[in-house]
Amino acid sequence: MPRAISQAALVFAVLATIPARPQTATVIPKFEAASVKPCKSGDLPVGGQGRSGGDNGRIVLSPGRLVAECVTLDRLIREAWLLYADGQPWPDVGYGPRSPVSTRTLEQDIKGSPAWLDADHYTIEAKADAAPSREMLRGPMMRVLLEERFRLKIHRETRSMPVYELRVAKGGFKLKAAIEGNCMTIDRDHPPPLPVAGQPFPHVCGGWGGDTVWGTTMENLCRQIAPFSDRDVVDKTGITGRFDVHFDMYNDLFPAQAGGAAGPTEATHPSDLAYLTAIQNALPRLGLMLVPARASGQVLVIDHVEKPGEN
Repeated sequence: MPRAISQAALVFAVLATIPARPQTATVIPKFEAASVKPCKSGDLPVGGQGRSGGDNGRIVLSPGRLVAECVTLDRLIREAWLLYADGQPWPDVGYGPRSPVSTRTLEQDIKGSPAWLDADHYTIEAKADAAPSREMLRGPMMRVLLEERFRLKIHRETRSMPVYELRVAKGGFKLKAAIEGNCMTIDRDHPPPLPVAGQPFPHVCGGWGGDTVWGTTMENLCRQIAPFSDRDVVDKTGITGRFDVHFDMYNDLFPAQAGGAAGPTEATHPSDLAYLTAIQNALPRLGLMLVPARASGQVLVIDHVEKPGEN
């Protein structure tokens, strides 16, 4: 499936952000110098999409220096308060680093956001003393900068949110334990190999490969299912260990290609709703099911924010 390719690309992108050693400082350093300027029309670099659909600039890092070119405040807030909130490298769970927040949490509505938060673009050039980690630059240090230059004040609220609970169906689960060697484990010491033209990319443990999630825990399986849904998926199975989870949903997704016809193309790529429906139809064959439920979750709320003066 096309999503197997994007999974490999994501692995490369994530590993590229990992510093050699974790940040251990307990005091949050501040940028030694920083400038914040509105991004002029025509200066917007190619790359990245804003939540409103427009290009959302890029962020370039080098030792002790951060340059955010034509980036929205919306993006900077999501990175600084969610993706890199603690200034630490993402946790490694045995098949590579994992984002500390779910896709749904990252894409949450930020309460109290003015319309310009995801419309106006700014270029920020900031220089740090010494060489803090990438996570520290994009998380705690960026928070301090935004609070000072945008007069930004944010707090978190706990609210009840809709979720799906992954549960064992009546009759018990029918999962097959992961087979050693069926997938490639990726961590900070073992990055993925470079793709070879004409050869399939190896299955990554914990990631999609075709319609299978290879070498996965149930917690990770929930994280792999959630992006196709409108809500997070919570593990309530009580199942431990790793499994090769074969959904066998190709015919559901591509009925026109069933029976040996040509495989899917970009034009026939199913929607996320089609994937979710196919997953929900396949889960009973594995002795699993998704149950609608509610759970507590945190949301970001903006109390105050101002457009900065050019400096």
